[in-house]
Amino acid sequence: MGIKDRREREKLDRRNAILQAAEDLFWEKGYEATMDEIADKAELSKPTLYLYFKNKDDLYASIALDGFEALKELFKLVVESEAGAEDKVRSLYRAFIDFNIEHKQVSRITEFVLSETGRKRVSGELSERINTDIADLLGYAAGVVRQGMDEGAFSEGDPLIISIIVWRSLLGLLSLAVEDALPDQGPDYYDRLFESALAVLTEGIRKR
Repeated sequence: MGIKDRREREKLDRRNAILQAAEDLFWEKGYEATMDEIADKAELSKPTLYLYFKNKDDLYASIALDGFEALKELFKLVVESEAGAEDKVRSLYRAFIDFNIEHKQVSRITEFVLSETGRKRVSGELSERINTDIADLLGYAAGVVRQGMDEGAFSEGDPLIISIIVWRSLLGLLSLAVEDALPDQGPDYYDRLFESALAVLTEGIRKR
């Protein structure tokens, strides 16, 4: 490995250390976690943090953006597969759920960043990137819904509107699961909840 490659690797490692520290502290303390605390947990100096991120708001927005990029890769794999539309809807649905459950810290940060309060804190450039990523994700979903209509599996309608309805419904259910906000109903309760919601949603768009 050359000097340039090693420096790039070290730079990436420091960025990842900052992001992981921020995720951990947001989970423990919420938005009240400070840049000093993040620097301490990442074992870096505070000035080093500002070489990578303009401020705490942009740091948390960057975590959400990294999550969106990971989701887009998962969605792309589903959309480009040879499966039928109904199978793709299920795969997109499960990919979104499983990613957010596996990365609960990222899910909670993203929920904050997308809130009215969070949106006001994020810089204009990052806010535009967030809007673009959300549009891309919804575009993947809408394309699958349109495929289902073309296949005669789904009723005619506006694919984007349907995708937005499903997305916003999922966010509410995910918030319950991430925060474990419901009474304990057994180890697979949330999974049954998600599957029941999927059945209701797909039944609502299925052609009769």
